[in-house]
Amino acid sequence: MEEIYQRFLRNVDYLRITTQQHFDQTTRRYEKTIPMSEITSETQIIENMIENYQIESVLQVGKNMRDYSPFITYPERSFFWVLGRDEDQRFNDTPYMAIAPIRARIRPTTSVYWLEVLKADIPKHIELDPVTKDIPLYTQFNDYSPDNYVKSGELYYKCLIQNGFSLNNIQPPRTSYWVNPWMPATASIWTASVWNLLDIVEYEGGYYQLTNLALINYLTPPNLAPDNWTAIEPYNTLYNAYAVGDIVVLNNELFQAVGEVNSHEILAGRNVIKKDPRNPTLIKHLTQLSWYDVTKKLAPSNVSQSILNDYEETCKWLKSCNKCQISPQGIPRNVDADGNKVNDWAFADFESDASQTNSAWMV
Repeated sequence: MEEIYQRFLRNVDYLRITTQQHFDQTTRRYEKTIPMSEITSETQIIENMIENYQIESVLQVGKNMRDYSPFITYPERSFFWVLGRDEDQRFNDTPYMAIAPIRARIRPTTSVYWLEVLKADIPKHIELDPVTKDIPLYTQFNDYSPDNYVKSGELYYKCLIQNGFSLNNIQPPRTSYWVNPWMPATASIWTASVWNLLDIVEYEGGYYQLTNLALINYLTPPNLAPDNWTAIEPYNTLYNAYAVGDIVVLNNELFQAVGEVNSHEILAGRNVIKKDPRNPTLIKHLTQLSWYDVTKKLAPSNVSQSILNDYEETCKWLKSCNKCQISPQGIPRNVDADGNKVNDWAFADFESDASQTNSAWMV
């Protein structure tokens, strides 16, 4: 499967240096140019900074942020984006940090996606996490196929059925103590006979529940008696107000809610606050590089002087970072085997940087 590029920037970042109208006019019909230019710009930044700075880990902070999904559980201090447009239809994506756990919406299913296993039973050829030297931790943002192994908490699991983020079917491993809030329900084939209140029947491919006995005619099929029989609706992934006792149909199976199945509502100040964990200096310079690359590709004769000035400013910044002449805010330095910062002087050019006015250690 081809790896999908995860962006550090968002379209809303470009409104720092251009207008929504100019952005739309420049990129219309060529929206794929944006991530392509960001890849080019990221590469330029990494090549100039990777020897001296932990630039890839700083970039990864932004790449780990995804669009909010009600089917993902967000632990405290996790970050995500909520998409939006303001009243003038300008980009208004908002970064949030969870200040309390946010429960995911739970889909009905009878399938068993994961099997709890002992670590000793995991095949030796399974690739380990290079950092932890253990089975990779489960993440809601990956896709999993049968025979994949993950660690969740202190337990190990084997994937039985394909599931994952891009498949729009997130199914975290569950412990044996977890109780599914959706329970299978059964239906009887409708016949012209006496039925009890809340009985569920199947008739001509549809499902119905008897919810009102008043003036009922047991000879009338349920699809013709809506005052007595309530049609059971398909499970709606967009609906978030299911109550205990509600019954739904999914993949021609019946399920009844016996617990909490809805996701938490996003409430600013209660379970989230607005907060962007990305490095602001990196946002600025990556945006300036990328926007220059976009306009150069799509409108080479219309690269304004301000765009060119921004680009040249970033190039100078990168050159200074490369020579360790500045300390870019919030981007940690690389360290040697003893945990000490790599020496500034090791990267200084003797001919150009040896003077007191132009040396790394005098900045």
